Amino acid sequence: MAGLLHIESILNPVTALAFVQLDRLYLLAGEGQYLSIFNHQNSQLVYTQKVFEEQAIHGIASSSFQNTDGVRNGTLLIWGGRSICVFGFNAKRDIYGKFNAQLSARLPEIRADDRILDGCFQDIGSDEPRPQTNYYFKPVLLTAHNELLQLNTLPDGSPDLDKPRFLHRIASGPSSILYSAHIVWPASERILVAAGTVFGDVLLWSLPFQDSDFSGSVSVHCTFKGHEGSVFGVRISERVENGLIQRILASCSDDRTIRVWDISNAVISDTDVRIPRFNRSLSNVSKQDSKEAVGCLATAMGHASRIWGLRFLGRYENIWQLLSYGEDGTTQVWRLSPTPHQEHSTGGHFRYGLEHLTTYAYHTGKNLWAVAVQREAIATGGADGRITSYQHHLKGESPNFGTSICHCTIKEAVASSKTAANSYDHDSTQQIGLPKVRTKTIAQRMFDGLAGCWKLSRQTRSQISTNLSGSLDGIATFSRRAPSDKGYDAEYFYSENGDFVSDKGLIFKANRHYVYRYQESKDIISAWFVKDESTVDYFFHNLNFGDESAESLQRPEDDKELKLKASGHHLCVNDTYQPEYSFKLDNSTGLNRWSLRYIVKGPGKDDVIDNNYTRDEGSGGLGPAKPISGTTNISDSLPTANESPAEVDDSFKIYAWIGNNSFLTSTEHGNLLVGTMDSNGRHGKEKRILANASGNSPRKANNETFKASENMGSKGTELLEEVDSQASRATEKVPQRKIESSTAVIDAVPSDVSCLTWEKVGHETQLESSCIATSVPSLGIALLTGTDGTIHLYNNRNRTTEVVKELGGKASFLKAQHLKGWNPGGLPKPKSVTVGVLAACLGSSSLTAFTICLEKGNSDVKLEEICLGNLPSNFLVTSSCFIEKAGSLILGSRNGHIIVAVFPAQRNANNDNIPIWDDSDEKAAFDYLLQVHGEEAVTCIEPFGVANSGSTFSLATTGRDGRYAVHKVAISISKDGSHQVELQTVHTGVPPFGPNIEGLCFDQTTKCLFVWGFRSQEFVVWNEVHKSEVMTVKCGGAHRNWSYCHRCDGRGGGSLVWTKAKVCSVHSQAKASHQVLRCGGHGREIKAIAVREQTFEGVGKIIATGAEDTTIRIFQHVPEKGFHCASISEKHTTGLQKLQWSLDGTLLFSAASCEEFFVWKVTMMSSSPCLQTGVVCVSQCPPVTESGHLRIMDFALTELPHGDQERKYLLTMVYSDSSIRMFRYDAFRRQGHFELLRAGSYATSCLTQALNLEFGSLVHPYATSTDGNIVLWSPSDRNTMLSPAEIFDFPLILPPDLVDTSGTGIPLEARFPIHQSSIKSLICPHPPRPLSLTSTCGHIIIHPHFSNIILTTGGDDGAIAFTRVILPHSPFIKEVPTHTTLYIPNAHASAVNAITCISTAGSGVYLFASVGNDQRLKTWRFSIDWGQEGVNGARVVRDGNVYTSVADASSLGSGTDKYGQRRVYVAGIGMESWKVNDLRMVF
Repeated sequence: MAGLLHIESILNPVTALAFVQLDRLYLLAGEGQYLSIFNHQNSQLVYTQKVFEEQAIHGIASSSFQNTDGVRNGTLLIWGGRSICVFGFNAKRDIYGKFNAQLSARLPEIRADDRILDGCFQDIGSDEPRPQTNYYFKPVLLTAHNELLQLNTLPDGSPDLDKPRFLHRIASGPSSILYSAHIVWPASERILVAAGTVFGDVLLWSLPFQDSDFSGSVSVHCTFKGHEGSVFGVRISERVENGLIQRILASCSDDRTIRVWDISNAVISDTDVRIPRFNRSLSNVSKQDSKEAVGCLATAMGHASRIWGLRFLGRYENIWQLLSYGEDGTTQVWRLSPTPHQEHSTGGHFRYGLEHLTTYAYHTGKNLWAVAVQREAIATGGADGRITSYQHHLKGESPNFGTSICHCTIKEAVASSKTAANSYDHDSTQQIGLPKVRTKTIAQRMFDGLAGCWKLSRQTRSQISTNLSGSLDGIATFSRRAPSDKGYDAEYFYSENGDFVSDKGLIFKANRHYVYRYQESKDIISAWFVKDESTVDYFFHNLNFGDESAESLQRPEDDKELKLKASGHHLCVNDTYQPEYSFKLDNSTGLNRWSLRYIVKGPGKDDVIDNNYTRDEGSGGLGPAKPISGTTNISDSLPTANESPAEVDDSFKIYAWIGNNSFLTSTEHGNLLVGTMDSNGRHGKEKRILANASGNSPRKANNETFKASENMGSKGTELLEEVDSQASRATEKVPQRKIESSTAVIDAVPSDVSCLTWEKVGHETQLESSCIATSVPSLGIALLTGTDGTIHLYNNRNRTTEVVKELGGKASFLKAQHLKGWNPGGLPKPKSVTVGVLAACLGSSSLTAFTICLEKGNSDVKLEEICLGNLPSNFLVTSSCFIEKAGSLILGSRNGHIIVAVFPAQRNANNDNIPIWDDSDEKAAFDYLLQVHGEEAVTCIEPFGVANSGSTFSLATTGRDGRYAVHKVAISISKDGSHQVELQTVHTGVPPFGPNIEGLCFDQTTKCLFVWGFRSQEFVVWNEVHKSEVMTVKCGGAHRNWSYCHRCDGRGGGSLVWTKAKVCSVHSQAKASHQVLRCGGHGREIKAIAVREQTFEGVGKIIATGAEDTTIRIFQHVPEKGFHCASISEKHTTGLQKLQWSLDGTLLFSAASCEEFFVWKVTMMSSSPCLQTGVVCVSQCPPVTESGHLRIMDFALTELPHGDQERKYLLTMVYSDSSIRMFRYDAFRRQGHFELLRAGSYATSCLTQALNLEFGSLVHPYATSTDGNIVLWSPSDRNTMLSPAEIFDFPLILPPDLVDTSGTGIPLEARFPIHQSSIKSLICPHPPRPLSLTSTCGHIIIHPHFSNIILTTGGDDGAIAFTRVILPHSPFIKEVPTHTTLYIPNAHASAVNAITCISTAGSGVYLFASVGNDQRLKTWRFSIDWGQEGVNGARVVRDGNVYTSVADASSLGSGTDKYGQRRVYVAGIGMESWKVNDLRMVF
C-alpha cells in the first residue's frame, strides 16, 4: 500500500548518536527510523539508510576492528522500542582512492518481546588484526523488565551464514520495571549491569562469562536508594587501576538530581546476593543481605527541568567529570572531586563534592535526546533536529577552536612596552627584542618569591599521645637549579636544617629535602619527595590557587599586605596530608613571610604541623630568583612609593583593531599602545583563568585574597575581576543548590594566538581624556580624534602617527572605510589605496567627508575633500557607509533613521564642491530620511548586491532595538535631473540576544551572515545562517569601551577587546565554538504548515511553518539537499495555530492565541550573499476583545477584486469563544488596515475550522465545531465589501427545519451533523460547480441558481467524511442548503489531524492525503458522479498507507514543483517530504 508515496526528505528529532572510528571519525545519528552518517571532520552527510520500518532509533552500539588486510571494519547494533538490527559498517576506497562509507545489513529487523533499553558488544581489549570470518558478533541487550538477551549473528562473508541467527535470554536480573539501563561488558569475565527503575531505585548486578558461555548465577551487588522519582538515566564509568575510587556509577532522575555512587568493589564476594540466572524473585532475601545503599558519594541538583541522561567524560588526578543532558535542551558538565577539607567519616569513606562547571546551550526548544562522547569530542542531538559537535577538555586545556584570553592592567602594558622605532616592519617583532609579557599569575610570582634563605619556625601538635609534639627552629633554603625533568620550566631544591625539641624535652637534629617545580603549560607549582639531592622520587602535592569568597577580599584601605592562599592534597597509603599555604606580601618589599600548615589524618595520625617562614636577612641568602620566562618579578605588580600618581591613574580609553591579532589603544594620558596576540613559537601553550561560578570576583587595586580548591587543574590570576564564560557557547549557570566553592575553568589555548605583546607607538596630548577611534584592519590603519577635533592617522606598517584633518570642534562621530572602487575623476590609480572618512562634530549639523590616498611603497598621504550639506535637524550620526558604484553615502542616526544621499551626477575631478544634498531646503533633505530601527540608534550599515550601474543595491543594518534589517535601495533620475531614492525593508531578524545589536558582516567564504551584540553582561556573535551562537564572552555588558574584529576567513572566529575596572581583556577565538552538522528546525511541535505555490530556481519549494515555540520558520526544500531554514520570525507570543499564503505568494498570514494575527511580506533576495528569503511583518489585526485572550482557532482567506495599485482580502476568523468575524484587509496601505465587516456566534461549542467558498460574487463562510457539525452562514457579496464597512451580526444558528423561508428577510443558514466529536480538518478541493442532475429518462437537468460542493473533513473520532452540499448561490432564493455524507469510520486508529488535496484529475476525481496521531500517512482516491443524487455516485479507494516518523502530526501541505512532481509535507514533531510517484487517477 506504500507504492504511491516515497519518502524524500526528513527533519526529525535526533534520538540516538554514536561515534565510530574507521578510516576517520564518523558520527552516526538516529532520526526517526533513519540512520544518517556524517564525516565528523568536515560535517558532511555521507550516507543515509532506513533501518526500521515503523520504529524510531533509540540506541546505537558499535564495535570495530582491523582485519588482516589493514582495513578497519565496524559492526553496528541498533535498537528502538522492541526492534533490533545489526549492520556492517566499513569505508572502502573507490576507483579514485577516496573512502566511501557503506552499510550492509547483517541482521534484518527483528522484534523482541519487550522494549530494549541498552545494548553493547564485548570489549575485546585488543586491536590486533584478526580474520573477519572467524570473529563472531554476539552483542547483549537489556529489556525493560531486567532481562539480559544475547543476539547471535555473523559478519559478512562468513562461511557459517547458514547457522541460525536468533535472540535468546541468558539471564534475568532482580524483578522490576526499568526506565533506563547501562551494560558494561569488559574483556574480563563478567557483564556488569546498572538499571534504573520507575520507583527511583538503582540496581547493580552482574553475570559471569567464561569460555563463551554464561553458566554462573546472577550476583546482585547493590540496590541504591535516594531518588524521589523515576530514574531516567544510569551510567557506569570505566575502571581505573589507581586512585581513591576505581569505578563509579552515576544516575539522574525525575527529581532533577544527579547522584554518584562508588562501585569500586562491585565484584563477587561472600556478601553478594546470588540468584539463579532465570529466577527473578528476591522475596527470600533479607534487607541486610541485599546490601541496600542508603548513601552516595555526591549529589547535586541541576537543569531547569528533567534530566534524561549522563555520560562520563573521563578522569584525572582523582577528579571525574561527567556530562548531563535533559529536557531544557542543554548539556551541563560536572566535576566530582574530593572536598577541600577531607576528614574520615564513620564509614571510612572520603567526602566528595559534585560541582557544576559549564553549561552548553546549542539547541532550541525542549529536549536534548542524544549525546555521544569520543575522547574530547562531544556530539549532541535534540528535538529540534540539530546536531552539534564541540570539544571539552578535562584539565581545562584549551579546546581546539583556538581561544586565547588575556588580561592586563595599564601599568603592566606601559611597563612592558618598548617605544617603537619608525624603521622596522611590524611583522618582525623579534627584530627589536620586544618583551613578550603574558599576564603574571600568582603561581609565577610566588615561585619567584620563594628563592633564597628563610628562617623556619615549626610547631607540631598531635592529638594522639604516643606521637611526638614539639617545636623546631632552623634555616630553610630554596636553591634554583636547572630542571631535572624536561616537562618543567623551573625548579628549586628545598633543604632545611634545625633542632627539634619535643614537649618532653628531647632534642633532635632534623633535616628535610624536597623539590619544588614550576610547569608553565599548566601554571602549577608542585612539591616532590627526593631520594637524594640529585634524584627526585615521587609526587607530593600541588599548590592550587583560587578565589576567596567576596567577603574575604574586603580589606581596610590602609592595609599594606597582599594575602594569598593555596592548598593541596596528598594520600600516603592510609594517611592524608592536607597542606595549606598562606603568603603575605608587603607592597614595598614583596614576599617576606609565609606559612605552611599540614593537617595529617589517618588510622594512627591526627596531627597539625605549623611552619612559619620569614626572610633571613643576615644569612647571606641567595637573593631574588631569576624571573620565569615571559614574566617579571612580583614587585612589579605592586604599587610602590616611587611611583608617580599620574602613572598609577592612567587607564585605557578606546580600542581599534588594526589586524586580526593587533589592536591600537589610547590611554587617559594620551599614550598610544599596540597590543598583539602573538604566537611566535608558542603553539600548545595555555592560560587558564579560575573564575567563581557565582558570577562575581571583585578585583581590588592593591591587595587581593585568593583560595584554591584541591586538584582543580586550574590557576588564578589577580587580573580577573569577573566570571568569563566558556570560550565556546557555554553559559555559566549555578546549580539550584548552594555550592560553597563552585568554580569554572575558562580555557585559553590558541592555535595561532597565545600571548599579549605590548608596544608603545606614540603620545598625543590631544587624545588625553577623550578620544574617538575608527580603523580599517585589512589596511592596518586607524584614525583617532580628541577634544579639539584634530584627526590623527596611525599607520601600523611604519608605526607613524600624523595629523590629517582639523574639524574645528570635538567630534561626535568618526568612521573610516576602505573604498576599493573609488575613482571619482575617472583616472586610474593602481598604486594607491583610498580610504573614505566621515566625521561629525558635537552641536553641529554639518558633516566633514574626505578621502585619504595611501600610496603604496611610501608613507605619503593625500587628502581629497568631499563637500557635504547640512544634516536635518536632530539627526545625530551613529553609522555610515560609502557606496562607490552607486556614488552615494548612507548615514544612520541615533533615533533609528537612515539617509540615502547621492553624489551629484555632474561631480568630477574638476568640480568636486557640489553638495550631496541641497541644505537650503530641509524638506528636500527629509525626503531621503527613512525610519528603519524604531527610535533606537542605527549601529552598523553594510552594503551588498551593488549593481554595476549602481542604480540598485541592498543594505544590511543593525540597531539597538534588538533587530537587524535588510533593505533594497533603488536610485533613479527624474526629469529635472534630481535623484529619486526608494528604500524598501525586505527582511528583519531578531537574534536571540540584544537589545544592543552592534554590527554584522557577510563571510564570503561560507556564505554566512554573522551578527554581534550584547545580551546582559555577555558579548555574543551569532551565525544567522546556521542559527547558532559561535562566540560568547562575559565582558560585563555594552556600557564600556570595547572593540570587535571578525575574521572573515570561513571559520567563524573573531577577537574582542574590552575594559572593565581599568583592566584590558582580550578574547581571541580562531574559529566557532562548535560545529553544526545539521541545522535543524523548530524545538517544539509544529502546529501549522503552508506551502507556497511558486517554485524558485536553486531554492526549491518555500515552506512556512509555525510551532509551539512561537516562531515562524521559512524553509527552503530542495529534494537533493533536504530542508534548510532560511529565516526565523519572532513576533508571536503564543503557539501558532494557522498559516496561509496569498495567491501570489508575497504575503503570509499567521494566527495564534491572544488574538494575535499578523501579516508578513516575504521577498526573495537573489542579490544577498547568504539570505535568500526576506521576511518582514507589515501589519497586525487589532484585538477584538478588551482582554485580548481569545485564541484564533482558524481563518479563511479570499482575495477581493482590486486594481493594479491595491490589494484587498476578505478574512473569516473563528475564535475560541464560538464567535466568527469577517474582516476586510487592505494591503496597499503602508501599515495595512483591517475593517470588521460582520460578526456572529455559534451556540456553546467551540469553532475549530474556517472556510470561504466563492460562487460568482458571493462568498459563503463555513466553519466546523467541536460538536461534529459543519456550520454555514449566509453569504456576503464581494462587490459590496469594497465599499465602506457596514458591521452587522450574523443571525443565530437554527436547525434546517426551523429556518424561516417565508421571505421575512432572515438570511439563510444551516448546520450539518457529520462527526461524532470535534472536527479537526476541513477542506474543499474545488470551487462550487453548477448543480446538474440526471432525470429518470436520462436527461441532464441543470439548475442555474444552485451549486455543488464537496467538503472533506477529518474528525477526532478517527473518521473521514465526504459531504456533498447543494446550496443556492442567489440571495433571492430562500431554500435551505441540503447535504449528504459518505462517512468512512476508522479511517485512522486515532484522531485525523489534517487532510490535504494532492491533485484533481478531471471532473469529480480527487486524490487526498490524511494523517493522524497513529503516525500513519494515508492517501484516498475519491470520485463522484455529479449526475446522481447525493453521494450515490461516490467512490473512495485507499491508495496508500505508510508509517510516518513525525509524531503528533498536526498539519499537512502539498505542492508541485516546476516539473509537475507532486509532494506531500507532513509536520508535527519534525517534518517529512513525501514524493507522490504515480497518481493512477483513472479507475
